Amino acid sequence: MKPPLPNSYWVRPGRFAAGEYPGDLDPCQAAAKLKMLLCAGINHFIDLTGAGELRPYRDIAEREAPAHGVHVGYERFPIDDAGVPRSREWMARILDAIDAALDDGKTVYVHCWGALAGQVPWSAAGWSATARAAHRPWSRSPGGGRAWRRSAASPDRRRPATSRSMS
Repeated sequence: MKPPLPNSYWVRPGRFAAGEYPGDLDPCQAAAKLKMLLCAGINHFIDLTGAGELRPYRDIAEREAPAHGVHVGYERFPIDDAGVPRSREWMARILDAIDAALDDGKTVYVHCWGALAGQVPWSAAGWSATARAAHRPWSRSPGGGRAWRRSAASPDRRRPATSRSMS
């Protein structure tokens, strides 16, 4: 299945996508991106950027949605750009929001600013780990905490890391 935007991917095809910021400095470009997402069936956005960090797109999404026969939902859980969630509880809140939207039959798009090296991989990997562990909180999923602790940026890591990378 083709991803909804060039810098995006399906975590769960047809139900949960992750990727780049769907807005743009140019409102026409933002509307074009949002139309692509809406055409792909996206109707719930989970924004991992901070308030005021980027130009808002929520109003554009809400304006475009009726033409696609949908109502869009929006939630924000800020994570510092290129950072990790500030706590396991914060990560659990993000994963719970993804699960709640999916359970409500929504098609979810999670995004940060750039998508492929920032917050989105954490959320997608965390959700995938929870899905494999029967939707248990990420901190309790088998092996889920090991990647968290390996990151030097993690505030509650339990062993020293030698670099900021995940490798």
